[in-house]
Amino acid sequence: MSKVGRNDPCPCGGGKKYKKCCLAKDEKKHLENTRKDDVEALFEDEPFVDDAFDESALIGDFEESPGIDVEPYVSKTIDKEMPEIGEQEQALVDAWRSEYDGMIEDPDQVLRHLHAFFQAHPDLVENLDVDEALFELGEKLVRLDRTGDYIELLKHLRQTFPATYLKSFAYFDRDIIAYSIIEQGADADIHAYLTWFKEYPDTDADFLFGVINFLMVTERDETLMDLLEAIYDPLIRSSQVIGGDEALDILVYAYCTDYLDSGGDRANPEPLVERLKALRTPLLEQWYDPKSLETTLDQIAGDLDASFLDSFRATKDVAQFYNTATRNFMGWLHREKGFSWMKAQFYRQQVLKYLLRSTPSGKRPRQPFTFTRQLVDQTLARNAQFLIALDPTKALGSINAMYWFGEYLAQRDFISVELGADLQRWCEEMWASASDGLRREGIEGKAFKVFPS
Repeated sequence: MSKVGRNDPCPCGGGKKYKKCCLAKDEKKHLENTRKDDVEALFEDEPFVDDAFDESALIGDFEESPGIDVEPYVSKTIDKEMPEIGEQEQALVDAWRSEYDGMIEDPDQVLRHLHAFFQAHPDLVENLDVDEALFELGEKLVRLDRTGDYIELLKHLRQTFPATYLKSFAYFDRDIIAYSIIEQGADADIHAYLTWFKEYPDTDADFLFGVINFLMVTERDETLMDLLEAIYDPLIRSSQVIGGDEALDILVYAYCTDYLDSGGDRANPEPLVERLKALRTPLLEQWYDPKSLETTLDQIAGDLDASFLDSFRATKDVAQFYNTATRNFMGWLHREKGFSWMKAQFYRQQVLKYLLRSTPSGKRPRQPFTFTRQLVDQTLARNAQFLIALDPTKALGSINAMYWFGEYLAQRDFISVELGADLQRWCEEMWASASDGLRREGIEGKAFKVFPS
């Protein structure tokens, strides 16, 4: 595809600027030629500065890694060992397990079997190793649209047998929090179910980040700020967590957008600098520099013009180019779509991950923003992987994010209207294909009731 600048005279000789004349036609023809399989044709071999496409760029926006003189976080451990019991008690536990194995496919039988043991042998519940049974039962009840029965069981176990529940609290409290928000909306009182996440932040941290993502996309901004302020420092200092600094990234952006919403002066961000300095984890020096911070606030709250797009060819740090674009996208979502800052920030994260991870290692995109049906589908699926399944919040949230990104780019004249429409159509198709299944498989998926949202 031609490397003619968008604001250059069109090569056709018609007298108009390229973007007003043949750009859309050329872009469409280029995509038609590469849309199916020839993804390599969309990228070129070109080195760039500072490993711009290293995935650490996704989470390395602010913080410095703690140095050797930083005291490591000492985790508060959960005793997952079962109490010692005698042969007679063990026989009761084994008998329960044997009967359970024969009724595993019938959730009502399993529910009765659990409650009967809870009532008859409350002192042996901790020896049941009940987690696996609850995981399997929960999956079945959610698929049967009986999530309330599952949540009621979890709450009973949490209140009556806390030592048993605590062993896998992160998995279960995540489900209770998601269900409470979905069913009660803004009235959901979930603070009690965040207590153990604050107390044991590096225990099953993947589930903690699942809660963080869900709170972001469901716009529980104040609740999430409180949680992040409690857990960001332990997550960074813990040897058990990889990528714990992402919590700090989210928090620092929240401080920036809170400053904007509270009427802070972009040209005088000194109060924001002081707030950032008060964080227990040191940031990169640029976040204490008022001029640098002013630039960041402008990227979020201002408008990018054609000169930004023209800078793509000149820059070698493509990751920073995408960082700027997605910051501006975040501000656009807040202003134009009315999303809370946390939801806008989550959507920004998903788009940034697409832009970085869709580019093959050692390559550079030929165009500022590269989309094909295959590339979008494969990259979003890879980004939403959690253990052996898809994370409903990331999967459905990223489809929404890309849908709105298509509108944002086309409105800014950063891509053609035709390509923006293509991207939105692909997102609609992915939503139609995946949303029903993801809503049946996981509680969080039920938060995405309409599309786009």
